[in-house]
Amino acid sequence: MTSSPDQEFTRLLEGYFDNRLSQKERATLEQKLRSDPAARSAYWEAAQWHAALTMWGEQHAGEEAAKLRRSRGLHLLIGVRGWSECWRQLR
Repeated sequence: MTSSPDQEFTRLLEGYFDNRLSQKERATLEQKLRSDPAARSAYWEAAQWHAALTMWGEQHAGEEAAKLRRSRGLHLLIGVRGWSECWRQLR
């Protein structure tokens, strides 16, 4: 098991994945990654989590947007055609 990185390194990693590091902070992170195998390991683990959570978030947001579009479309259809015709089309 690798040793956990210090708080500053953790802050830099979070800033990196949130795209809010200054040039100086980014250079500090890059130097740490070049010189410390444990830091590189922590970086790759964080990158995998970041990618997985980003993908999940995008998928979830897409599902919610699709539900909203279907809901709006259904209300529009009902207003134009009435319930009975919409029900026949949905079955």
